[in-house]
Amino acid sequence: MAGMDLAGPYVVIAPHTALLHTAAEHGARQQGLSLTVFETPVVFGSPENDPVKYAYALSVPQGTPSHLTAMAGLLKLLEDPGFADICDTHDPRRIWDSICLHMM
Repeated sequence: MAGMDLAGPYVVIAPHTALLHTAAEHGARQQGLSLTVFETPVVFGSPENDPVKYAYALSVPQGTPSHLTAMAGLLKLLEDPGFADICDTHDPRRIWDSICLHMM
């Protein structure tokens, strides 16, 4: 992905949404998901999707087939139109409960 080489270890994948990225061999030990909700949105240089309010990072160990499963779970989460509203509450418990509902 040439854009990642130029812009950094992320891809802006949807309106207000970035996926942070690095190769699995850089230290992923178990599968996981993290979410950063920016209090002040950040301009990442994607005219059609800026400013970014949500940055996701998936952790998937090298040599496991779970990468596609993790991505499918993330897409399911992002397809829920109410999830962004939950993120905007900045209520960690509500956000966590919603992530678990979609990712488990």
